[in-house]
Amino acid sequence: MLAGLNRILDEWLCDSFVELIEEMEVWKWDDATGDFWSRLAKALQQSNISVKWAEQMDIRLESVHTTGKLSWATATRSIRECKMRIARIRGSHADTDSEVWGLDQTTWELMWAGEAAMRNSIPVLRQARYESISDLPGIQKIYREKALVVIPPAMRMSAASNGEQRVQVLILVVQGLSLAQKLRQLMQEYFELVDWQRLKLPSAERRQRDSLKSFERSVELWKDWIRLKNELATLDERAASSGIVTSQAQETESRSNEQRRKQGGIWTKSASRGQHVGFLVMSTDTVSFGKF
Repeated sequence: MLAGLNRILDEWLCDSFVELIEEMEVWKWDDATGDFWSRLAKALQQSNISVKWAEQMDIRLESVHTTGKLSWATATRSIRECKMRIARIRGSHADTDSEVWGLDQTTWELMWAGEAAMRNSIPVLRQARYESISDLPGIQKIYREKALVVIPPAMRMSAASNGEQRVQVLILVVQGLSLAQKLRQLMQEYFELVDWQRLKLPSAERRQRDSLKSFERSVELWKDWIRLKNELATLDERAASSGIVTSQAQETESRSNEQRRKQGGIWTKSASRGQHVGFLVMSTDTVSFGKF
């Protein structure tokens, strides 16, 4: 069950089930009908129902998933909520005047192209162990310096935000992986629209702690794999040993039979289900019965 939930969270770019419920605000019901967890999250969100067991589920999820990170979905939700508001009044990418929303044409195009680039790039970034926004490197500027960028009011997380961003999250060139330069550039520009000021970016200590947890979990997986490998090797050795013993026994039996034939005895062997196997040797001198 938890493995299934973890897979669905990855698909929705979320970090927890509670967050998945929040994420459903920007999706229609028809978008969430593909699986049980998505339907449940959408039903809870649409009904505005708060359940305590959702948090308990996330606590259990920690056994298979590192929670508490800033997810891709949370970081970009304010951008996607802007796009959702446009769609709700029958606006569209092609037919709506961007200036009506206080957006220049470049920003307008990024709302669609940037999101598509992010969704196409995340699988590649995950292969490089960048599981969430929290894992990406960032540049922090002190408050006295000029803001790196000021995002438009329509994309700010709240009215309390002035839109000034002094944090830049970098999308690195991932060596050896097929992350196209155009996708990386689009994703970088898309992240310039994120209201980082209102988001709680993890401290260096938190990033280090999360990295350690991930390493510890990988170590445990390696231990399990090594233990299983050793068990299989032991079984193979036992099977091989059993084969050698059987072969030796057959060879000994063959030599004994040949010797008895030379002595002129009559050798018979019989066995029935649930009884010992025995041999009877008759010769001119002795009659003997033994078990083997």
